[in-house]
Amino acid sequence: MNGQLNTNQKLEEYKIFVEDTARFSDRRQTVHNTQVAIHTLFLGGVAALFAKAAQGITVTAVLLLALAVVLLIAALLFSIIWYRLTARYEEMIKFRCDRLKEMEKKIAGSHKMICRIGCRFEDTSFSDIEARLPSVFMGVYFALISGALMGLSSMCCVLNRGLGALLGCP
Repeated sequence: MNGQLNTNQKLEEYKIFVEDTARFSDRRQTVHNTQVAIHTLFLGGVAALFAKAAQGITVTAVLLLALAVVLLIAALLFSIIWYRLTARYEEMIKFRCDRLKEMEKKIAGSHKMICRIGCRFEDTSFSDIEARLPSVFMGVYFALISGALMGLSSMCCVLNRGLGALLGCP
């Protein structure tokens, strides 16, 4: 009787751990989806600023490009946070899956499904894609920041020469 109660307790603990790991994996997916939406908004805002700034070499265009650079730096910081969150979630899910495998080994009569087929919560193909996406955004942001800074530099030179000519400076 005592052994049966112990087995039931182990099964209940295992069940709770599986459900908790599933919720944890779902939270990871929610974070991923939210970050994709945030970065889509960042890129849309930056594209609008670039389009407006491209209408001519004016002080307003310089200010719009400067604002775009600030937004891109903020987006880059969000990408770094996203990268770290993804890595942390992966680490925690792997830990939980390892514990589930250990639990299975201690449950008499268990089919040991996680031991046999692996933990569905740590699906490597999905995790690899998920882990790369923040890095892709970081690369895009670095390229856009570089381009925007070159554009700012060029615009400032042109504006400075134009202003110097208007004021009669050599």
